[in-house]
Amino acid sequence: MFVSSLLFVPFGINHVHAAASAGTPTPDPLGEKQLSADTVKIEIRGNNEFVSQTRSAFNMLAQCDLDAFRKVDEFMAKIQEYNRSGMEIVSDTFLASNTTAFAPGYSREAQVFWYAGTMVHDAHHNWQSAQGMNTDWGSLSLEQREELETEARKVQIDTLQRCLPSIKESARSEAQAMIDYLVGMQDGTQECAYCKVEWGDRSW
Repeated sequence: MFVSSLLFVPFGINHVHAAASAGTPTPDPLGEKQLSADTVKIEIRGNNEFVSQTRSAFNMLAQCDLDAFRKVDEFMAKIQEYNRSGMEIVSDTFLASNTTAFAPGYSREAQVFWYAGTMVHDAHHNWQSAQGMNTDWGSLSLEQREELETEARKVQIDTLQRCLPSIKESARSEAQAMIDYLVGMQDGTQECAYCKVEWGDRSW
């Protein structure tokens, strides 16, 4: 959903509930597999355009914030096209609406940039749940929701700031506006309006 020209695509939690030479593998200093859009284990469910957009977001994360991409790969089993967005904790599924995946009114590169950030944000919600935090959106007070969101937004902002230099100049101002929108909620100059919206009432 967009208010004027300002981006309003919030996130939340739905607790519904290659070898260097033949035969010689390239060592991974982190002791983990080399992660890419081709090796990620996340299942993508949706139409062809949604799948393509999701893989583009994977590629962006793999190039500009591999640690964040590893967290997405660890804490999401599936990304599914849906009529509203949120993290379904019980099945490790990120439900993503077209508003989230294809931020209307923005260039495709800015859309992918935004979508990649939402993945990092919602993967963090699943991480929060794994740490024993209550992420049952319907049972949380507004203050509790804002605390969860503030933490997840920080992770998202950090990733987007790392990825910003890789955005081509023609989309850089759009991408920066997306970051500024999130920062406004972090520093209190903008209300977290979506924190007041129940899962079933979401329009994004």
